[in-house]
Amino acid sequence: MQKSMTGYGSGSAKNKNLSVTIEVKSVNHRFLDVSVRMPRSFLRFENALRIQVQERIKRGKVDIFVSLEQLESSGRKVKLDRGLAESYFEALTELAVLTKSEDSFEPVITMSRFNDLFIDVDDPLDEESISDILTRAMDAALTELEDARQVEGNRLTRNLLEKTDILEDERKKVEELSPRVVDQYRERLLARAEELLDEERQEWYDDQRLFAETAIFADKSAIDEEMTRLKSHLLSLSEILKGDGPSGRQLDFLIQELNREINTIGSKANDFEISQSVVTMKSVLEQIREQVQNLE
Repeated sequence: MQKSMTGYGSGSAKNKNLSVTIEVKSVNHRFLDVSVRMPRSFLRFENALRIQVQERIKRGKVDIFVSLEQLESSGRKVKLDRGLAESYFEALTELAVLTKSEDSFEPVITMSRFNDLFIDVDDPLDEESISDILTRAMDAALTELEDARQVEGNRLTRNLLEKTDILEDERKKVEELSPRVVDQYRERLLARAEELLDEERQEWYDDQRLFAETAIFADKSAIDEEMTRLKSHLLSLSEILKGDGPSGRQLDFLIQELNREINTIGSKANDFEISQSVVTMKSVLEQIREQVQNLE
């Protein structure tokens, strides 16, 4: 069955130095749109996470949240950028003189707020170990997300198949009713002719005017082709819903075609009961259209 584009998943992984938790949330979107939020020091791994998503998710807006916790003291060291510090000090001293605030100028406290003065060195977490732990956490999160999307997709698919059955029932009803439309028109036309023409009604019959008018109406109101296409489209809709793989865009197109055939039937068929069935079909089809927007 089809998958929903809505879901949530989380996954965790750790080694002796680092613990990683990744949360993934997805909602409806026409295309695949991936957003990643993670600590700046790990941004170099963002593209790898995006590739993991692209390999398993085809449509939806996917938000990824990465949180990390260091489990042990890493022995990392911070080094002062002396050249930049001297430049900052000179500029701040000049500013203090200019503003006559030399007495309140505390260079250490002021300059400690400048993050670019300090260089992080001796990181024991190598690229390979970080990549491995992120990959494992992401894989677990995506698995949980896909399971959630599948559960929701199954529920949606069952509901959509029920609505497809309603459309098919209404189609069969219209198919049964359509032959009588011409007969009813012929009877109404005949009754009206007898009422209006009276003694001249024989001329109406002799000239085959009744036959001609009925034939013209039958041609204008014929819905055989529309009914055939409607039946074919409904069969396709059912088959796609029961199939696997992303089909949201294909379903969008198919619903447009169904809507076109139903509208044409409604405009051609001059019958109250058929019109009622057309209204029902249009209402159900609109419900299907809205729900299909949730499918991948």
